[in-house]
Amino acid sequence: MNTFFRRTVYIILLVILVFQVGCTSPERQNITATFVSPTGVSFSPTQATETVPAAQTLSPVATVTLINPELETNTPAPTIQNTTPAQQGIGFGAFLDMQVPDNGMALMAAAGLNWDHIPFYWSTVEPQAGQINWGWVHGFENELLAANEHHINNIIYVNDTPYWALKPGYSCGAVAQDKFADMAHFLTEMVKRYSVAPFNVKYFELWSEPDVSGFLGCWGDPKDPKYYGGGYYGEMLKVAYPAIKAANPQAQVLFGGLLMGCHPDHIEYCVGDVAVNSSIAHFFEGALVDGAGPYFDGISFHAYDYYGLGLGQYSNSNWGSAWNTTGPVALVKAAYLRSLLAKYNLTDKYLMDTELALLCGRTGQEGPCVTEAHATTLSGYLVQSYAAGLADGLSTMIWFSAAGWRGTALLDPWLNPLPGYKAYQFTSERLSNATYVKPITGFSGIHGYEFSRDGNRIWVLWSVTSNNNSQTINLSQMPLAVYDMYGSLLPVGMLANVGLQPIFIEFSA
Repeated sequence: MNTFFRRTVYIILLVILVFQVGCTSPERQNITATFVSPTGVSFSPTQATETVPAAQTLSPVATVTLINPELETNTPAPTIQNTTPAQQGIGFGAFLDMQVPDNGMALMAAAGLNWDHIPFYWSTVEPQAGQINWGWVHGFENELLAANEHHINNIIYVNDTPYWALKPGYSCGAVAQDKFADMAHFLTEMVKRYSVAPFNVKYFELWSEPDVSGFLGCWGDPKDPKYYGGGYYGEMLKVAYPAIKAANPQAQVLFGGLLMGCHPDHIEYCVGDVAVNSSIAHFFEGALVDGAGPYFDGISFHAYDYYGLGLGQYSNSNWGSAWNTTGPVALVKAAYLRSLLAKYNLTDKYLMDTELALLCGRTGQEGPCVTEAHATTLSGYLVQSYAAGLADGLSTMIWFSAAGWRGTALLDPWLNPLPGYKAYQFTSERLSNATYVKPITGFSGIHGYEFSRDGNRIWVLWSVTSNNNSQTINLSQMPLAVYDMYGSLLPVGMLANVGLQPIFIEFSA
């Protein structure tokens, strides 16, 4: 199957899944809104609505009424305490899905991309038990080779299960227990093939979003009243991990990309499937309770925030995150995962945010999603996320996606860079080899971090006040340079203006 066809099929599947009703968790549900734009264009909802609170309607672009479950107002913001040691740099990744021969890899590599997240279809290579044919994944292998040429690290994630290996009652995802040996054989052969030259893949992820049922990872079990099938997934890990390590002891096994649609400690504020069946939120803990802690090296998780329809504003209410309190939801999810790892004495595990984005609208083509305010907010969110992720000790963050899903694109269909691409490129240039030093706490209403790179200090700062007026701060040292979030030089002096859009200030050591 060639790369273009595989990507096309993947996108079609995503479109179909978006419209599945009742089987998606809140973080996969779409925003539906009534917009009244300055040009008079409107978009009407097809479901019941809820009103966005006044604190989130600062944009002059649109008046909105949303049913987005992630913009609730009554979720208390959790306190985040970063205890992660400093690390050198952070991986800059993106899901490559441009409809061109290289999926946009060359352009993204030019922007500093050094991680790729690639789905592998088990059902394609082994449609019948015991009949593995690597020739059927020629396009997939070409993508791995191309990534190596661009010095990009690959994460392969198992994205489906052959029909013959499915657990009874499942249409996707979960492997039948009496097929675990077949699965182990497949994983052994996959790792033997791809973890060595010429492919040199180190990271292998076992399904994407296994903590849901009915689509994608699809290990979730609504009949499990406590852990939603997490224990069964843990049983799979106990078989898969030894097989992978036997094939190559250096291979890294990732717990499949957790969606985590809602904070388990705040179920009462959640909506959608999680509100109906709170065991969904405890899937990961189910695996730990089952004793699967020693059977993975790191955790892959997904973290989406939602555009608040005002410049600089975003939130994910099911996790209590917001632009002016916690910052990106990835921080809140990472804090929760670390708390569970500490509870089960598993603090040696690392975290990778393998899907990251700021979502807008049902398709990303609604009026407020194609405005300058949205593009600017997305760019600022991207900078904040990578800066915060480096400070928090995440090993890599992967943007979803290059071509875009619900307004997340970094490149347009003609491969022209969008504002987010430029922010990605400059942030990668400044932070991919930087070391986190400390938070910047000395200015009221301003959030930021200090990093060290090439002997210099770099500050990344932005305002968290509820207006778009920049604040002037006094600096104790003359900067070497000041940049906006796209890398354009700003005036240098002992005063700096900090607004909702992040700025970079570079000092000598």
